[in-house]
Amino acid sequence: MTYTATVPYTSALPNKVCLNALNNHFLGWRWMLSPASIRSVSKKREYLLFQHGYALDNGAYSYHKRDLPFPTNAFLKCIEKFGEQADWIVLPDVIGDWNATNDFSNEWFEQLKDINYLLIVAQNGCENNNYEDITRWLNKGCGVFIGGDDDFKYNHSQNIVDLCKKNNALCHIGRVNSMKRATWCHNIGAFSFDGSGMARFTNQANYMSRHVAYLHKQISLFSQNSYILSIQNKYQIHKGIPHETITSF
Repeated sequence: MTYTATVPYTSALPNKVCLNALNNHFLGWRWMLSPASIRSVSKKREYLLFQHGYALDNGAYSYHKRDLPFPTNAFLKCIEKFGEQADWIVLPDVIGDWNATNDFSNEWFEQLKDINYLLIVAQNGCENNNYEDITRWLNKGCGVFIGGDDDFKYNHSQNIVDLCKKNNALCHIGRVNSMKRATWCHNIGAFSFDGSGMARFTNQANYMSRHVAYLHKQISLFSQNSYILSIQNKYQIHKGIPHETITSF
C-alpha cells in the first residue's frame, strides 16, 4: 500500500475562530472525537462531525493526565452514538504499559470488532521480538495508532508504518501539533495524524492548516466537493475495497 497524502485530524470540535482558520487554508481537516471532548458536540454543532468526518479515540490519554481511570461508561456511550459512522475506533489502552495495553485491548476487541475498523495503540515495549505483538494485531485486521513517548515515536514509527503498509493497514500518529512533526509524519508515510492544539489556538490552526495544504501539494486547486469525495473514497480501505480502486490526489 502507498499513502498518497497524510490525513490531518484535530480535536472535536474546534472553537469557532479555529474552525474558520482551519477551513480557510485546508478543506480536509477531520475531527478526533473522544469521551474527553464529547461536551464540545452540542446538538447545534453535531452536523460538523459528519460534514468533515471523524475518528473515535478512547479518551485514555486525557483521563490519564488528570489521574482518572479509563472512562468505560463514557466510551461506551460514544461507541453507541458515534461508533459506526467513525472512520475508525481506537481500542482502549493503558498509558505507558504495553503489556497491560495488549491485555486490555484484547478484552475490548471482541466487543468492538464488528462495529468498525479498530486501531491498537502501539507504545513503548511493543517493539520487542521485532514487533511480534503488533504483527498479531495486524493479522487480526486492526490498524495501528502510534502513541508512546517521543523517543519511542522517533525510533520506531518508520518501522511500524512500513509494517502497516505491508499488511494493508492504516497507521496513525498521535500528538502532532507542529509543522516539524507534521512534515515528519508525511515523510515517513503515516496515513494520518492528530493533535489538539489546532482546535484551541488560532495561530496554531492557521500555520498548521497552511502547512498541511502545502504538504498536500496545494490542495486548494481542487474543488471542495471533489476533494472531500476523494478523502471519503480513500477511507474505504477499511471497508474492504481493493486499494487499486482508491482515488489518489
